[in-house]
Amino acid sequence: MNKILSLSLIALMLITACSGSKEEKSNYESSFSDGAVIVTKEQFEASGMELASLQKNDVSREVNANGKVSVMPGYLSEISPLIGGRVREVHVSRGDWVKRGETLFVLEGAELINIQKEYLNAAALLPVLQSDFERQKGLLEDEIASRKVFEQARAEFLSARAEYSALKAQLSLLGVDAARLEESGEIISALNVRSPIAGNVTLQEVRQGMFLNPGLKVMEVLNPEKVFVELDVYESAISDLSEGTKVLIGADDGRSPVYEAQIVRIARRVNPETRAILVHASLNEPAPSLLPDMYVRARILMQADEMWTLPEGAVVDVENRKWVLLKEAETDSVFSFMPREVEAVDLAKGMSGILNYEEFDANASFLTKGAFGLIQ
Repeated sequence: MNKILSLSLIALMLITACSGSKEEKSNYESSFSDGAVIVTKEQFEASGMELASLQKNDVSREVNANGKVSVMPGYLSEISPLIGGRVREVHVSRGDWVKRGETLFVLEGAELINIQKEYLNAAALLPVLQSDFERQKGLLEDEIASRKVFEQARAEFLSARAEYSALKAQLSLLGVDAARLEESGEIISALNVRSPIAGNVTLQEVRQGMFLNPGLKVMEVLNPEKVFVELDVYESAISDLSEGTKVLIGADDGRSPVYEAQIVRIARRVNPETRAILVHASLNEPAPSLLPDMYVRARILMQADEMWTLPEGAVVDVENRKWVLLKEAETDSVFSFMPREVEAVDLAKGMSGILNYEEFDANASFLTKGAFGLIQ
């Protein structure tokens, strides 16, 4: 945040300011307070130092946060076969863009054939059992058949109907048209495994001839245009956040483009280990350089507000305490500065907000360039 003076220049300033002739030192001590930092005007000008006073500005306070890129629900799909079988054909490779419903690979095997055969058997048996059930029901009403025979017919019919419905639903999950199968009776030997979403193939572990077991993850399709960012924000800053707050997001390498986003969701639970709260930010524009699971850095821009400010170079952080150099006095040849601790926050556009501004006079002047080397 602060610009560091060169070591040779700092050394020259300190030696000149602190040593000098005994007569000069005596004059300084008689004019300035104990602990004052003395800078000659010759040093001031040679070092490019500057003075500034507190200014009231409409500013946005920045909060830095780290996070990672995630994918919105419904835009990342894992492909797993629902039945076992051998891979007959593979149609895509890693990195390919696929449309929704496009065939990824073709699976064949005895299990697919058996399911269709069982469905056709159930479809053929169901009308027979239904007819017998209805006949036994009529006979029971006419007191011709016994209730035991009727209950047996009813149980067989309901069991067959359940088997038929279950096999029909299973075929639907596999993408097989049960009505067409029932009408034609033609059993297919291979199944097209299709992509449920449009996106890039980010994982491809299928090879021709492989045998795949049910439930084994073999492919992954991801739509990179539908990503968001998960940020960890420290609890001390959470009270100033709200939905809609602007966020600037860039890759962790610091070289990629910076994208605008806004906060859309704030978790209401603090992580007990990191003392951070999870914040979701939605990107306002496509971000091709931000990929899922990539780590990012973010600058959260708080809502603009009036605040008394100084240039960021005026504030020096020393062991988590912030200091400024307040001009105490001035003679024809020297400046006298007093170190003063301040409560400051980082702002956008190279500014620092001074929270305890009321402790200073309205016309107070502060060293804004070169303070770092004199306070450290």
